[in-house]
Amino acid sequence: MSRNIILVLFGIIFFSSGFNLAYAEVIINEVQLLPTSERFIELYNTGDSAVNLTNWLMQRKTLTSDSFSSLVTSLNFEGKSIGAKDYFVISRVQIGNSDIVVNTLTLTESNTIQIKISGASEIIDKISWGGVADCINPCPPNPAEGQSLQRTVSGSWIVATPTPGTANEIIPPPSSSSDSTPATSSTTSSGGTGENPSLKNLKKEQKIKTKILAKNFAFVGVPVEFEANTTGYYGEMLPYGKYFWNFGDGDFKEMKVNEEKFSHIYFYPGEYAVSLEYYMNYASANPEAVDKIIIKTITPDVLISNVGNEADFFVELTNSTNYDADISQWILSSDKVNFVLPKNTILGPQKKMILSPRITNLSIADKDFLKLMTPQWDVIFDYTASLAPVLKKVSVQNQLRQSEKIIFNNSNSLLMPQEENKNTEITTQDLSASPILAEAKENNWYFIILFVFLGITSGAVYFIRRTKNSAIAGDDFELLDE
Repeated sequence: MSRNIILVLFGIIFFSSGFNLAYAEVIINEVQLLPTSERFIELYNTGDSAVNLTNWLMQRKTLTSDSFSSLVTSLNFEGKSIGAKDYFVISRVQIGNSDIVVNTLTLTESNTIQIKISGASEIIDKISWGGVADCINPCPPNPAEGQSLQRTVSGSWIVATPTPGTANEIIPPPSSSSDSTPATSSTTSSGGTGENPSLKNLKKEQKIKTKILAKNFAFVGVPVEFEANTTGYYGEMLPYGKYFWNFGDGDFKEMKVNEEKFSHIYFYPGEYAVSLEYYMNYASANPEAVDKIIIKTITPDVLISNVGNEADFFVELTNSTNYDADISQWILSSDKVNFVLPKNTILGPQKKMILSPRITNLSIADKDFLKLMTPQWDVIFDYTASLAPVLKKVSVQNQLRQSEKIIFNNSNSLLMPQEENKNTEITTQDLSASPILAEAKENNWYFIILFVFLGITSGAVYFIRRTKNSAIAGDDFELLDE
């Protein structure tokens, strides 16, 4: 009897092990989230025999949830099976080859789904995507609408065009070791003797890429538009993951979704190194792709150079820089009228643009209030301020006349200019006059030094001559000894 018991136990263990092995051959092969009407989950049987799916169930967990909830119940799997090397499609609506239709099938960004057998703790297969942090390998990104997550033959995941119920027409991404090891023949899963050399080369060329789309020139205070173009191993767009921007001026931006465009403002002129790092998994420490550019910023020198008269109040704009000036959405503003320049308005370097009043609706009444402003309403040029009166400067000739009237009297005192010149004013704001006045003062000192030198020379000559005369007068006397 003991022998029979042993045989029975052995049989149970054998068959249960066989069942477990069979179950392990069923994998989650493809998942599409959006659009809702095309949402599906595809299973694939990698084994050589059919698998009964009765009592199977599928569960789902969101990024913020601590536990799994029911996604596809065991009732849905009742009486279902998946053939050897075959596909099994679970969809929200009938999509032609669906095996199960669940009209409550819910899938969102950053989810985890798993398949189990009712009443058992063993997990048959499991997949997470988006910002989930507990992936064994880096989580695939959230797929964009119209795209699906597809498992490659290496077990990794990519985003590609959906193929429900059919083979994933993809090439597995290159592994980190394939590029460093020499090319050798290997046995494939299908029993082949080696790998196609052209396929091997294609693998080496494939990689995740990201590129910064932005102009390399900008004006201070004017927004710069940025956009990232990130593609996967097969050229597919990767809108999800982690995008880390460094703008080179102390500011940064981190986002989970690749926005179409966003802007950044530089507040000082200079050259700024902008970098972008793309992480497929939000929790990854190392980026999959990096890109860098240099953006040069200068002070905007676009001005209102001229305006018309009452009959034709045109406005002339001039770009005084040596660069193209994108003045899209800039504003010609007065106290009554605001005219916005349309997008794609480019003013070439050292070029002018004349705007008709028939387009701007500006008139001569707006002249005293006319300003050129950025889309953020920062004033670039105030036409009224540019017309402020300037103090009349003293001519160079008048200053020279004044310097010529500086004389010295016999007592070596400096005489000031004649009274007739008191009406001539030299303002402190007259910067051009300063060098002339300084030169006049320098000339006065030359006269003083010359006068002192002549005085000293004359005194020395007088002293020498007097000493000589005294010596000569002494020769007329003779000392007598007594």
